This record gives sequence, C-alpha cells and structure tokens, in this order.
Amino acid sequence: MSERQMRPELMVQENWDEILKIRPLKDIPKIALGHEVDFLTKWLEHRDMDEFWKKNNWKARYQGNPVPALILSGWFDDNGMGTTEALELVKTWPKGTWKAVLGPWKHSGNADYDIHNIYMGEDALRYDVDMLCMMWLEHFLKGAENGIEKTPAVEYYTLGEGCWKSAENWPPENTVSEKLYLAGGQAPAKGDRESCGKGRLTAAVGEEKGAEEYTYDLENPAVHLVDMSENELEVPENYTQEEKREDILSLYYRETVQSCDHNRRTVRAALCILRLSGHRFLREDHRCG
Repeated sequence: MSERQMRPELMVQENWDEILKIRPLKDIPKIALGHEVDFLTKWLEHRDMDEFWKKNNWKARYQGNPVPALILSGWFDDNGMGTTEALELVKTWPKGTWKAVLGPWKHSGNADYDIHNIYMGEDALRYDVDMLCMMWLEHFLKGAENGIEKTPAVEYYTLGEGCWKSAENWPPENTVSEKLYLAGGQAPAKGDRESCGKGRLTAAVGEEKGAEEYTYDLENPAVHLVDMSENELEVPENYTQEEKREDILSLYYRETVQSCDHNRRTVRAALCILRLSGHRFLREDHRCG
C-alpha cells in the first residue's frame, strides 16, 4: 500500500514473529521494509480521537440524502467493522437505494471454497457478483432499467446450512434477539479443561456476584492465529491449544453438562461463545454453527 503496488516478496517473510516484536511501532517499516511508511507514521502521531481521526470518520460525517450503496463483504472479512457501520447507516434508507451481499469470504472477497482447510460449501462462491456490480452501476449512473433496485436488499450465506438466503433488512426480519448475562464464579478460569472456571452465560440476571481472573502478560500475549504473509486477520482457526492458556476465559451457556470440553462443543453447536482476552473487548467466536 505504501508503494501503491503489490510486492509479494515483502509480505512473504519467515521472521514475522520477530518483526511484530519491534518497538516502538513506528520503527517496524524501517526495519522490515527498509524505509518509513508515511501514513503509518502520521497515524501513530495521533493516539487519541482528535480532529485528525474525526475527519476520517465517514459514518459520523455523513449528512444529506441516501447515496446508492452496494455493500460486498464476508463473515471472515477483517474489515467487517466497516461493513457493520455501513449496514447500520443504510438501514433507514428507502428500498432500492442500497443492497448488501454477505458471503463466506475473507476481505479478498468471492474467491475461496476452502478457508484454512475449512470447506465453506459448494455454493460458497457466486458467479454473478461482477454482473451485480455492473447492473448497479448501469442503473444508478446511466439510468438503465435493469431491475437491480427491485432485488432483495440483502443476500447472505448461512454457514451452517450452506445456502444463500435473502432479506429486506439487516438483521433479517425473522431474527430473534436474546439477552444473556455474564455470571462469574469464585475460581480463576484457566482454560485447561480441568479448571475451566465457573464463568457462564445465563438468560436471567443472577443474584450471585463473583469474578473471573487472569493475568495478562504484555511480553507473552494470547496469540491470534494468522499467517501474516496472507494479509488476512479474521480467518477460522483451531484455538484448542490456545484456550488452555491461563489468560483465556471461556463462558458457557449450558449448565447441565459437567465436562468442560464436552460443554464447549455443545455450546458451539448451539450458539456463539464469547472469548475474553486481555485486549479490552469481547470477541465473538465465528466458528459457531
């Protein structure tokens, strides 16, 4: 990006672990690439939400009438936050002014049947995406009456069923929301199956109070399993070994199953669990069925 061209030899490196340990962060490009990356240097100069960042907040700055928007994204898109913001913005716009296609894809889009050895299904790829884009542009830029604005507002792929569905809103009209409450215990959760703690999710607010604890070591953080050379950060992976660390907390919804390991598998078949790590956010586990 810094050179406005793709140079694969700079991405495919065997020493990414060492590169990512370089501090301060602004020195990473100079050491890894041999030169400074101007926009990264500029970003790091603004550590708080100042005017620089506010000018780049397109959602907050939006004013005026709807602008025709075709949104393409995927469940493993590492820029999924932008997709969520876009869908939140357009949800009140008139029918026909926006359309979203959400597939079992990475940020690279409509490209893979398998992601990290996980089969996405025989219908994972769409052969009409280019046509949809052309019809959208032809209609809104040239006034062509091709009917694209009359198609469903949302077309989305369901991983569990391996099929495409449509809706007129997002979330879909038949979505059922359920509130779950965090309930703590008195024992530290160590994520080792033997001592999985007492943390759980409940449908009602519990009266008991407690806490789950872990120690976050800045020099040895929980690992995000990615291949940096791939330049994709939200791919599905097997975190079984990583979850055995003492700084990984898992919360469970079903209370009737005693085995930690069995319980974890049961929950993932029914709904998403939340994994808490020391990064100040709740992360949804997208491997759920």
